[in-house]
Amino acid sequence: MEKRLERKRLITLFVFFVCALVALIYERYLTFFPFADWIVWLWLFVSGGAILVVILRREIRRDRQLMQSHRFLEEYRRLVDESAYVSKTDLAGKITYANERFCKISGYTQEELIGSPHNIVRHPDMKPETFKQMWSTIQSGKIWRGIIKNRNKQGESYYVDSVVSPTWDETGRINGYIALRYDVTALEEAIFAAREAKEAKDRFLATMSHEIRTPLNAILGFVELLSDRLKDTENIGYLKTIGKNGQTLLAIINDVLDFAKIESGKLELRKQPCHLKTEVESVVELFRANADAKEVGLRESWCEPFPECIVTDPFRVRQVLGNLLSNAIKFTPKGKWVSVRATHNTQKKRIEFAVSDEGIGIPVEWQSRIFEAFSQVRASDATLHGGTGLGLSISLALAKGLGGNLRLQSEVGKGTTFYFDLPANLCEAKASGAKPVSTFDGSGRRILVAEDQADNQMLIRLLLERMGFTVQIVDNGQEALERFCGEPYDLVLLDENMPKMNGTQALAKMRAWETRWQKNPTPIAVLTANAVKGDRERFLADGFDDYLSKPILKPSLIALLQRMTRTA
Repeated sequence: MEKRLERKRLITLFVFFVCALVALIYERYLTFFPFADWIVWLWLFVSGGAILVVILRREIRRDRQLMQSHRFLEEYRRLVDESAYVSKTDLAGKITYANERFCKISGYTQEELIGSPHNIVRHPDMKPETFKQMWSTIQSGKIWRGIIKNRNKQGESYYVDSVVSPTWDETGRINGYIALRYDVTALEEAIFAAREAKEAKDRFLATMSHEIRTPLNAILGFVELLSDRLKDTENIGYLKTIGKNGQTLLAIINDVLDFAKIESGKLELRKQPCHLKTEVESVVELFRANADAKEVGLRESWCEPFPECIVTDPFRVRQVLGNLLSNAIKFTPKGKWVSVRATHNTQKKRIEFAVSDEGIGIPVEWQSRIFEAFSQVRASDATLHGGTGLGLSISLALAKGLGGNLRLQSEVGKGTTFYFDLPANLCEAKASGAKPVSTFDGSGRRILVAEDQADNQMLIRLLLERMGFTVQIVDNGQEALERFCGEPYDLVLLDENMPKMNGTQALAKMRAWETRWQKNPTPIAVLTANAVKGDRERFLADGFDDYLSKPILKPSLIALLQRMTRTA
């Protein structure tokens, strides 16, 4: 503003000087003109005044604009000062200015801050790489932004969303840095609390999975063993009831775990070439006994030609169709029908399934909510038919994960049809239709098993001894290590959760012993009730050759033994 006023004074003096100069020239050299002196002076006064008015009006307009800009900048500065923590530093990072808000949150006075390095408020939890990146950015003339955890004079931590920018002098050189910071402590603490809650939930799910699967392993395993030995029809019926309820409990556990994976975005899909028709037929056959027990008809139809080889995740396709068939049979009364129809839509390049029932139907007002988690059409459904209310929610997520969709048509009293489609990613090689081997010959093989639960020890011993293995069972990882180092074994199965030494620790020591004595690696698999997302990958990364989750059933155990003996 001072410079502008000085310029106006100079302009005014210049105009009067020009007018005086013109008058002087006239008096001295131009007196022969027939004009009176007063006319000349009047002309000079008027013309000079007009010029001065024009100049002054322009300057006044500029002054008003400048004052408006100045007021705006003052208001902007006041707003920033009242809302942000502002500080300036020199090139070395020493504080040259700090506003009142910065002093208040930091707990330091301006006298304590001015001249001090800005890291006076740095929290020791902050990684040095963050500040290296910040200095690299601002020293190159760019603006840096990030979340910083600071510590005040009293030692209390707080979080700020920081914007740091260089400042320049008249020559265009960087002469310092200015930082605006906004308090985001509440937000960061909320994010931290949410992260802790999620981790606690994951730990809870993993623990519950382990604690429930461990006894369930013994229940289902012994049911399977007794079913092979008993001949009495009545007792076999009792066993089937036990097994059926055990499988129901396992399905509920799997639903909860799958829902947790979907909710966290960690659901795993393993797409591979498969004979889709065979996969679907196996699901239908699996539910035929349920339909027969309820005296509900179950039929399937195929719109030929149907492709023999599709690239998809066969396990997840079976899971979706299994959920749909389970619901269809559950809600269809005696004497009615459930049908499955499969079509290859060549125009849309889709595989389309329709699972229809002649059941109770779904009211229109419920059809938009039926895919929500924990939703059931009537509150009484959970009591009458059981279930978690997660099946359709999980099925919809799986269908979308496979690249398809899941929708329904329903009329109360006439039944419901669910339509499930997925991409028809055709493949040339035919998927193997070989049936899984139902037995395994372990004759002449020694196997070491570490398992701390007595019931599971008995079950695993019976399963393995019937296959011909010589079985050595120990209670913990420490004893397993001692046996492993003292006797040769062809295979080792280690439970993960054991006293004294867990499976992962025992594995590391076994591998170290083999390396020391230059022994060939023994195939070692982990047996665990931990079956949440990432467990398999984690155990394989730890060095296990294979992984088997509980409950341990005969087919899955045989498949594990086949894989391990192929790699031995």
